[in-house]
Amino acid sequence: MKKFLLSTLIMSAAVSMAAPPQTGFYLSGFNGESEATESNRLTYVPGNEEDEDEGIYRFINDNFVISECQNGFFAIGEEGLKLGFNVDNDFGFSNMVNQYATMTSLAENGPAINCELPAGTYKVILASMQEEGDPMSWTMMFQSLNNDDEAISYYLIGFNGNDELSQDNIFVAEESEDGVIYTYPKFLVEDCADGFFVANSKDDTLLGAAARSDKVTDENPFASLENSGDAVQSSLTPGYYTVNFISMNGLNMISFLRCEDQTPADESVYYLLGFNGIENPTDGVKFVRSVEESSYEDEETGEMISETVITYTLKNFDIKSCSEDGFIVTTEDGGFSYGLSTMFVPMLGNTISLDSPFGMMGIYGKPYKSALPEGKYDINFSTSDTSASISFLPSEDSGVESIMTGDNSEAVYYDLQGRRMINPDKGIYILVKNGEVSKIVK
Repeated sequence: MKKFLLSTLIMSAAVSMAAPPQTGFYLSGFNGESEATESNRLTYVPGNEEDEDEGIYRFINDNFVISECQNGFFAIGEEGLKLGFNVDNDFGFSNMVNQYATMTSLAENGPAINCELPAGTYKVILASMQEEGDPMSWTMMFQSLNNDDEAISYYLIGFNGNDELSQDNIFVAEESEDGVIYTYPKFLVEDCADGFFVANSKDDTLLGAAARSDKVTDENPFASLENSGDAVQSSLTPGYYTVNFISMNGLNMISFLRCEDQTPADESVYYLLGFNGIENPTDGVKFVRSVEESSYEDEETGEMISETVITYTLKNFDIKSCSEDGFIVTTEDGGFSYGLSTMFVPMLGNTISLDSPFGMMGIYGKPYKSALPEGKYDINFSTSDTSASISFLPSEDSGVESIMTGDNSEAVYYDLQGRRMINPDKGIYILVKNGEVSKIVK
């Protein structure tokens, strides 16, 4: 699977290969076009011998302009192969391509693929893979080429052993009178053994220590940064900090302000915003926190393992409407605020509904959409600092009939990286069954 997904991203040296399954493809359904044109063609790009052995073929449009896609799209081969959404895909992709979920799975004669990508220019990559004895699989990715300032994202890497660019360490852009300030409202500092950088996702720039600014301390929690500087060292006392970063007129500065409220995520007070016109925590809708001790047997060692389970609930919450923007779960000061998880959107989509009542949330994510009908719901929420989960189940007297009832509802497993697992081996997983979410050990 990893090889398959990476095949959409990696271009290999051209060599002689067997003929591809189609001479080329075109995208039908974008911009009111249903027939092949020069602008919507996907051109075959040869790979290497290893690609040939694994049935990997790539078809690419380096400069595809999207203005609209009202009724979904297909990829149609020049020899007649018609690819739509792969309803039975093994990757957990939902039938939606948007700015959060830019990859999808395709299959012959599948339904139209829904698309809500913002208007703009994209590199489109269609890739195949065929393992021995299996039918050919297809995946497609849209890479944005829209080079505006809003596309720049900055990440704080090096703290707590985290060197990856992810939602866990991304700064939130906030407009001010002086320009854009990038902030992380409540960042947990545990350790920083090898120093830290600020990374720019747009051009992979690493901003490190400028001259005479090579360390942040409790007494001097500021640093100047410059391109290709060495890692900034840190001796900050462990705890939560508001981290601010600015990049203006060639000046790059970062500051760490220790938060007055050091309450961890799973001990904080949370509010549900976005439903029934509720936009502020002061308007109410506070979750009730509960703590339970549970234990399970490690199947490998037979040892009983105890853990504390912390859950936040809203019982019989009467949903009448939801903001067009969607909903979030947040503390009163916004220090912990959860919306869409960019990692899980490709698997779970960006909308809560009766047939998809479970959502994985990410810190400072954009609001979750809701397609839930009016009625009363039992809402469960849990968090582990930078990630969270939420589920909506119709209350017994809600008058809303859930499609996920009964003991025979399919159990769906996800690993802790958000990937849907088929027949998972031993390990820790997130289980979704009957609309309920739980963490299990197999």
